[in-house]
Amino acid sequence: MYCKNCGKVIDDGSNFCEHCGIKLNYAPEVVQADNSKENELSTSNEKKFTYDSPEQTNKSFVANEIVMNFRLIVYAAGLVALYLFAFYLFHLDDIKRFDRSLNHEESYWGESCYDPDILYNTPITAWEHIYYDKLYEELYGAEALYREKAARVAPRTTEQSLKLADKIEKDLNKKIANNEKKHLYIIVKGEKQIMYGLDGKPLTSEPYQTPEHLKEEAKKEATKNTAEFCEIINDYRHSGFEKDLKKHALYSAIICLSLLILGRYLIKAIKWTNKNKTL
Repeated sequence: MYCKNCGKVIDDGSNFCEHCGIKLNYAPEVVQADNSKENELSTSNEKKFTYDSPEQTNKSFVANEIVMNFRLIVYAAGLVALYLFAFYLFHLDDIKRFDRSLNHEESYWGESCYDPDILYNTPITAWEHIYYDKLYEELYGAEALYREKAARVAPRTTEQSLKLADKIEKDLNKKIANNEKKHLYIIVKGEKQIMYGLDGKPLTSEPYQTPEHLKEEAKKEATKNTAEFCEIINDYRHSGFEKDLKKHALYSAIICLSLLILGRYLIKAIKWTNKNKTL
Protein backbone atom coordinates (compact mmCIF):
# COMPACT_ATOMS: atom_id res chain seq x y z
CA MET A 1 0.00 0.00 0.00
CA TYR A 2 0.98 3.66 -0.22
CA CYS A 3 1.58 6.30 2.48
CA LYS A 4 -1.04 9.00 2.50
CA ASN A 5 1.59 11.67 3.45
CA CYS A 6 4.64 10.99 1.25
CA GLY A 7 3.08 8.61 -1.25
CA LYS A 8 5.81 5.98 -1.03
CA VAL A 9 5.24 2.24 -0.95
CA ILE A 10 5.04 0.70 2.53
CA ASP A 11 4.19 -2.79 3.84
CA ASP A 12 0.58 -3.76 4.13
CA GLY A 13 -0.75 -3.42 7.67
CA SER A 14 1.95 -0.89 8.80
CA ASN A 15 0.95 1.57 11.54
CA PHE A 16 3.80 4.06 10.76
CA CYS A 17 5.42 5.11 7.47
CA GLU A 18 9.09 4.03 7.44
CA HIS A 19 9.96 6.91 5.16
CA CYS A 20 8.32 9.98 6.78
CA GLY A 21 7.35 8.46 10.14
CA ILE A 22 3.71 9.62 10.09
CA LYS A 23 1.18 7.48 11.92
CA LEU A 24 -1.24 5.66 9.68
CA ASN A 25 -4.83 5.37 10.96
CA TYR A 26 -6.69 4.05 7.85
CA ALA A 27 -5.14 0.59 7.65
CA PRO A 28 -7.96 -1.16 9.47
CA GLU A 29 -10.44 0.65 7.31
CA VAL A 30 -8.68 -0.63 4.22
CA VAL A 31 -8.72 -4.17 5.54
CA GLN A 32 -12.35 -3.77 6.51
CA ALA A 33 -13.13 -2.48 3.06
CA ASP A 34 -11.31 -5.35 1.52
CA ASN A 35 -13.27 -7.79 3.69
CA SER A 36 -16.55 -6.20 2.65
CA LYS A 37 -15.58 -6.62 -0.99
CA GLU A 38 -14.76 -10.26 -0.37
CA ASN A 39 -18.11 -10.70 1.35
CA GLU A 40 -19.88 -9.13 -1.60
CA LEU A 41 -18.03 -11.43 -4.00
CA SER A 42 -18.84 -14.49 -1.94
CA THR A 43 -22.50 -13.45 -1.70
CA SER A 44 -22.71 -12.86 -5.43
CA ASN A 45 -21.08 -16.23 -6.06
CA GLU A 46 -23.61 -17.91 -3.79
CA LYS A 47 -26.44 -16.26 -5.69
CA LYS A 48 -24.94 -17.16 -9.03
CA PHE A 49 -24.23 -20.82 -8.31
CA THR A 50 -27.37 -22.36 -6.84
CA TYR A 51 -28.26 -26.05 -7.02
CA ASP A 52 -31.64 -27.77 -6.66
CA SER A 53 -31.96 -30.49 -4.12
CA PRO A 54 -32.66 -34.07 -5.32
CA GLU A 55 -36.14 -33.86 -3.84
CA GLN A 56 -36.94 -30.71 -5.85
CA THR A 57 -35.53 -32.33 -9.00
CA ASN A 58 -37.72 -35.42 -8.55
CA LYS A 59 -40.82 -33.31 -7.93
CA SER A 60 -40.28 -31.25 -11.10
CA PHE A 61 -39.61 -34.41 -13.17
CA VAL A 62 -42.79 -36.13 -11.95
CA ALA A 63 -44.85 -32.97 -12.53
CA ASN A 64 -43.52 -32.63 -16.06
CA GLU A 65 -44.26 -36.27 -16.83
CA ILE A 66 -47.82 -35.92 -15.55
CA VAL A 67 -48.43 -32.80 -17.66
CA MET A 68 -46.97 -34.37 -20.81
CA ASN A 69 -48.93 -37.62 -20.38
CA PHE A 70 -52.10 -35.63 -19.82
CA ARG A 71 -51.45 -33.80 -23.08
CA LEU A 72 -50.96 -37.14 -24.81
CA ILE A 73 -54.32 -38.30 -23.45
CA VAL A 74 -55.95 -35.18 -24.92
CA TYR A 75 -54.23 -35.78 -28.28
CA ALA A 76 -55.32 -39.43 -28.22
CA ALA A 77 -58.92 -38.41 -27.48
CA GLY A 78 -58.83 -36.07 -30.47
CA LEU A 79 -57.49 -38.81 -32.75
CA VAL A 80 -60.12 -41.26 -31.51
CA ALA A 81 -62.91 -38.73 -32.11
CA LEU A 82 -61.60 -38.11 -35.63
CA TYR A 83 -61.43 -41.85 -36.32
CA LEU A 84 -64.96 -42.46 -35.02
CA PHE A 85 -66.29 -39.63 -37.18
CA ALA A 86 -64.67 -41.23 -40.23
CA PHE A 87 -66.09 -44.59 -39.12
CA TYR A 88 -69.57 -43.04 -38.95
CA LEU A 89 -69.25 -41.58 -42.44
CA PHE A 90 -68.04 -44.92 -43.80
CA HIS A 91 -71.10 -46.77 -42.38
CA LEU A 92 -73.60 -44.06 -43.19
CA ASP A 93 -75.32 -46.23 -45.82
CA ASP A 94 -75.32 -49.24 -43.49
CA ILE A 95 -77.42 -47.43 -40.88
CA LYS A 96 -79.81 -45.94 -43.41
CA ARG A 97 -83.38 -46.44 -42.28
CA PHE A 98 -85.05 -49.44 -43.86
CA ASP A 99 -88.38 -48.12 -45.16
CA ARG A 100 -90.43 -50.27 -47.50
CA SER A 101 -94.07 -50.11 -48.45
CA LEU A 102 -96.23 -52.32 -50.61
CA ASN A 103 -95.61 -50.32 -53.78
CA HIS A 104 -92.23 -48.76 -53.18
CA GLU A 105 -88.83 -49.81 -51.88
CA GLU A 106 -86.37 -47.19 -50.64
CA SER A 107 -84.03 -49.82 -49.25
CA TYR A 108 -83.68 -53.56 -49.45
CA TRP A 109 -82.86 -56.32 -47.03
CA GLY A 110 -79.16 -57.16 -47.24
CA GLU A 111 -78.08 -53.68 -48.30
CA SER A 112 -76.49 -53.04 -44.89
CA CYS A 113 -73.61 -55.07 -43.48
CA TYR A 114 -75.62 -55.29 -40.25
CA ASP A 115 -78.62 -56.99 -41.85
CA PRO A 116 -78.98 -60.58 -40.63
CA ASP A 117 -78.50 -63.40 -43.12
CA ILE A 118 -81.52 -65.30 -41.85
CA LEU A 119 -84.63 -64.06 -40.07
CA TYR A 120 -86.92 -66.42 -38.22
CA ASN A 121 -90.61 -65.86 -37.48
CA THR A 122 -90.77 -62.72 -39.58
CA PRO A 123 -94.21 -61.37 -40.49
CA ILE A 124 -95.50 -61.96 -44.03
CA THR A 125 -95.36 -58.70 -45.98
CA ALA A 126 -96.93 -59.82 -49.29
CA TRP A 127 -100.68 -59.46 -49.22
CA GLU A 128 -101.08 -62.20 -51.85
CA HIS A 129 -99.76 -64.86 -49.43
CA ILE A 130 -101.90 -63.54 -46.58
CA TYR A 131 -104.96 -63.49 -48.86
CA TYR A 132 -104.45 -67.12 -49.85
CA ASP A 133 -104.10 -68.20 -46.21
CA LYS A 134 -107.27 -66.34 -45.22
CA LEU A 135 -109.25 -67.89 -48.07
CA TYR A 136 -108.00 -71.37 -47.21
CA GLU A 137 -108.79 -70.93 -43.52
CA GLU A 138 -112.22 -69.48 -44.26
CA LEU A 139 -113.18 -72.39 -46.48
CA TYR A 140 -111.46 -75.36 -44.82
CA GLY A 141 -110.70 -74.20 -41.28
CA ALA A 142 -107.63 -73.24 -39.27
CA GLU A 143 -106.59 -76.86 -38.67
CA ALA A 144 -106.58 -77.58 -42.38
CA LEU A 145 -104.53 -74.46 -43.03
CA TYR A 146 -101.97 -75.56 -40.44
CA ARG A 147 -101.57 -78.95 -42.13
CA GLU A 148 -101.38 -77.30 -45.56
CA LYS A 149 -98.54 -75.01 -44.40
CA ALA A 150 -96.68 -77.94 -42.90
CA ALA A 151 -96.91 -79.80 -46.20
CA ARG A 152 -95.39 -76.98 -48.25
CA VAL A 153 -92.04 -77.98 -49.72
CA ALA A 154 -90.82 -74.59 -50.91
CA PRO A 155 -92.05 -71.01 -50.53
CA ARG A 156 -94.40 -69.77 -53.22
CA THR A 157 -94.22 -66.60 -55.25
CA THR A 158 -96.98 -64.01 -55.12
CA GLU A 159 -98.17 -65.08 -58.59
CA GLN A 160 -98.46 -68.67 -57.45
CA SER A 161 -100.44 -67.65 -54.35
CA LEU A 162 -102.89 -65.63 -56.46
CA LYS A 163 -103.29 -68.50 -58.92
CA LEU A 164 -104.12 -70.93 -56.11
CA ALA A 165 -106.42 -68.38 -54.51
CA ASP A 166 -108.57 -68.17 -57.67
CA LYS A 167 -109.87 -71.73 -57.24
CA ILE A 168 -110.63 -71.20 -53.55
CA GLU A 169 -112.46 -67.96 -54.42
CA LYS A 170 -114.80 -69.87 -56.75
CA ASP A 171 -115.59 -72.50 -54.13
CA LEU A 172 -116.15 -69.86 -51.49
CA ASN A 173 -118.41 -67.80 -53.75
CA LYS A 174 -120.54 -70.91 -54.40
CA LYS A 175 -121.09 -71.42 -50.67
CA ILE A 176 -121.95 -67.76 -50.24
CA ALA A 177 -124.38 -67.92 -53.18
CA ASN A 178 -126.11 -70.93 -51.57
CA ASN A 179 -126.35 -69.03 -48.25
CA GLU A 180 -124.30 -71.69 -46.54
CA LYS A 181 -122.71 -71.03 -43.15
CA LYS A 182 -119.66 -72.27 -41.38
CA HIS A 183 -120.02 -75.50 -39.48
CA LEU A 184 -119.53 -75.57 -35.72
CA TYR A 185 -116.59 -77.70 -34.66
CA ILE A 186 -115.39 -79.39 -31.50
CA ILE A 187 -111.88 -80.64 -30.77
CA VAL A 188 -111.67 -84.36 -29.96
CA LYS A 189 -108.19 -85.72 -29.25
CA GLY A 190 -106.64 -82.85 -31.14
CA GLU A 191 -108.84 -83.30 -34.19
CA LYS A 192 -111.58 -80.95 -35.30
CA GLN A 193 -114.99 -82.58 -35.74
CA ILE A 194 -118.24 -81.09 -37.01
CA MET A 195 -121.02 -80.70 -34.48
CA TYR A 196 -124.40 -82.21 -35.43
CA GLY A 197 -127.83 -81.33 -34.17
CA LEU A 198 -130.67 -83.63 -33.05
CA ASP A 199 -131.96 -83.79 -36.58
CA GLY A 200 -128.64 -85.21 -37.72
CA LYS A 201 -127.69 -82.14 -39.71
CA PRO A 202 -124.42 -80.31 -39.08
CA LEU A 203 -124.76 -77.23 -36.94
CA THR A 204 -123.83 -73.97 -38.53
CA SER A 205 -122.74 -70.69 -37.00
CA GLU A 206 -121.81 -67.56 -38.91
CA PRO A 207 -121.88 -66.98 -42.66
CA TYR A 208 -118.77 -67.10 -44.79
CA GLN A 209 -116.82 -63.90 -45.37
CA THR A 210 -116.63 -62.66 -48.94
CA PRO A 211 -113.33 -62.83 -50.86
CA GLU A 212 -113.43 -59.03 -51.26
CA HIS A 213 -113.57 -58.57 -47.51
CA LEU A 214 -110.76 -61.07 -46.97
CA LYS A 215 -108.63 -59.35 -49.61
CA GLU A 216 -109.08 -55.98 -47.87
CA GLU A 217 -108.10 -57.53 -44.55
CA ALA A 218 -105.06 -59.16 -46.17
CA LYS A 219 -103.82 -55.83 -47.54
CA LYS A 220 -104.25 -54.12 -44.16
CA GLU A 221 -102.42 -56.94 -42.40
CA ALA A 222 -99.65 -56.81 -45.01
CA THR A 223 -99.20 -53.07 -44.40
CA LYS A 224 -98.95 -53.67 -40.65
CA ASN A 225 -96.54 -56.57 -41.12
CA THR A 226 -94.37 -54.48 -43.44
CA ALA A 227 -94.01 -51.79 -40.77
CA GLU A 228 -93.10 -54.43 -38.19
CA PHE A 229 -90.59 -56.00 -40.58
CA CYS A 230 -88.97 -52.61 -41.20
CA GLU A 231 -88.64 -52.02 -37.47
CA ILE A 232 -87.00 -55.41 -37.04
CA ILE A 233 -84.42 -54.62 -39.73
CA ASN A 234 -83.82 -51.13 -38.31
CA ASP A 235 -83.26 -52.60 -34.84
CA TYR A 236 -80.68 -54.98 -36.28
CA ARG A 237 -78.91 -52.13 -38.10
CA HIS A 238 -78.79 -49.70 -35.19
CA SER A 239 -77.88 -52.26 -32.54
CA GLY A 240 -75.19 -53.73 -34.79
CA PHE A 241 -73.74 -50.31 -35.51
CA GLU A 242 -73.70 -49.34 -31.82
CA LYS A 243 -71.86 -52.53 -30.86
CA ASP A 244 -69.38 -52.03 -33.70
CA LEU A 245 -68.86 -48.38 -32.75
CA LYS A 246 -68.17 -49.18 -29.08
CA LYS A 247 -65.71 -51.90 -30.06
CA HIS A 248 -63.83 -49.61 -32.45
CA ALA A 249 -63.83 -46.78 -29.88
CA LEU A 250 -62.20 -49.03 -27.29
CA TYR A 251 -59.60 -50.48 -29.65
CA SER A 252 -58.73 -47.13 -31.23
CA ALA A 253 -58.33 -45.48 -27.79
CA ILE A 254 -55.94 -48.21 -26.62
CA ILE A 255 -53.91 -48.12 -29.84
CA CYS A 256 -53.66 -44.31 -30.06
CA LEU A 257 -52.74 -43.86 -26.40
CA SER A 258 -50.18 -46.66 -26.49
CA LEU A 259 -48.52 -45.38 -29.66
CA LEU A 260 -48.31 -41.79 -28.40
CA ILE A 261 -46.88 -42.65 -24.98
CA LEU A 262 -44.48 -45.31 -26.26
CA GLY A 263 -43.46 -43.06 -29.13
CA ARG A 264 -42.68 -40.19 -26.74
CA TYR A 265 -40.46 -42.32 -24.52
CA LEU A 266 -38.79 -43.86 -27.55
CA ILE A 267 -37.91 -40.41 -28.88
CA LYS A 268 -36.58 -39.41 -25.43
CA ALA A 269 -34.47 -42.55 -25.29
CA ILE A 270 -33.01 -41.86 -28.74
CA LYS A 271 -32.17 -38.26 -27.82
CA TRP A 272 -30.58 -39.30 -24.53
CA THR A 273 -28.51 -41.99 -26.31
CA ASN A 274 -27.27 -39.55 -28.95
CA LYS A 275 -26.36 -37.00 -26.27
CA ASN A 276 -24.47 -39.37 -23.94
CA LYS A 277 -22.86 -41.82 -26.34
CA THR A 278 -19.03 -41.83 -26.45
CA LEU A 279 -18.49 -43.59 -29.78
